[in-house]
Amino acid sequence: QRPHVVQQVRFDRRRAFQAYTRSLALLIFAEFVLARFVAAKRAQNALDFDDLIAALRRLLNSGQSSWIMLKLDSAIEHVLIDEAQDTTREMWDIVRGLTEEFFAGEGKAKRNRSIFVVGDEKQSIFSFQGADPAVFEESRLYFAEKSLRPENILKPVGLNYSFRSSDDILKAVDAVFATPERAEGLTAEARYRLLLDL
Repeated sequence: QRPHVVQQVRFDRRRAFQAYTRSLALLIFAEFVLARFVAAKRAQNALDFDDLIAALRRLLNSGQSSWIMLKLDSAIEHVLIDEAQDTTREMWDIVRGLTEEFFAGEGKAKRNRSIFVVGDEKQSIFSFQGADPAVFEESRLYFAEKSLRPENILKPVGLNYSFRSSDDILKAVDAVFATPERAEGLTAEARYRLLLDL
């Protein structure tokens, strides 16, 4: 039995080393592809979606955006965010930057402005792109704190009808989320409460 154990350990080590070398090769290849992609964008003076998000976020947070914000502030009355469960922290930072004047000075006192957000954390599928339902919840609480009517934000309106899914699918999803133990791992509100308790 002992030689079998030694043989298994050797086999496991060999497989681990193969996994390591293959992973390393993939990382080296990915770095090469990424470097070529960045060089191609630079050569064409092109930006991809992530570049645009990063640039706008930097601009809004730089302190050099006063003139732009003044122009935007006079033009923006309403902000609509659809599929908010798939919005990244960087995107929420942009929304905060664009709506900052909604809650300050004359913008707060004299103008009727709104932020309308539609999202369902049960449908959040873009975590691989940085979407995080917990950030959705953080943003909801942030805007509730800033709002003159926080009750409109603290109690989200449930949309109980779907025109895209069958009743059986909706019931199955609701059944998964109905169990508190499962909901803790799947819903932002539960995760956010856990973070606040730490």
